Amino acid sequence: MKKRMYIKSWLDLKPYKKQTKTDRYYLGICNEVKNTITKNKHYSILQEYLNHDELDVLSCFLTSYFEDLISETNIWNSFVSLHKKMYNKPLPFDIVGDYYEKEVNSHDLSFLIWYFLNTSQNEIFVSPFNGFINSIAEDVMPIFDDAWEYAPENNYLKSFYQINENEEDYYVVRKLIDTILFKTHLFYPDTLFRFEKAQDEII
Repeated sequence: MKKRMYIKSWLDLKPYKKQTKTDRYYLGICNEVKNTITKNKHYSILQEYLNHDELDVLSCFLTSYFEDLISETNIWNSFVSLHKKMYNKPLPFDIVGDYYEKEVNSHDLSFLIWYFLNTSQNEIFVSPFNGFINSIAEDVMPIFDDAWEYAPENNYLKSFYQINENEEDYYVVRKLIDTILFKTHLFYPDTLFRFEKAQDEII
């Protein structure tokens, strides 16, 4: 099993290819997340769904959620805000305990792990109520809590998701939509995977 992830794994989830000054920091967080997941008492269950490379992606995926909150790119916050507007609750599943919007929540991590498991593979449906999901989320949570006050903002990342509210150029708007659907961490295991699969089938 590969012990450490390198910068390429992290940049695969980014809308840019050249490393920025904050990427090395978040790669360090990624490796902490991966190390924590592999030490979880339920790790063997997770291995039934993910191979080693997919574990790397999951670690980057969860860390990208954290970076998104720190950098205020508003990918995750927009999802929560729209879901709350439509369903009167921030996440698809019932939440036990407090939920703090625009902050790191273990509920978010549980949802993201469940979402990743069900979008990165389509052979087995993983129930959101599996205890191992919450266990892994609870183990990862302290990493983000400890880094919350000191983690740097990635302003370059944020620039990819901004647009003038009065923009009327179709191609500018289309580019933003493409970026959101195919070059954000949130949709990486979903729309991007399906898009790449469709491309492969056509080829």
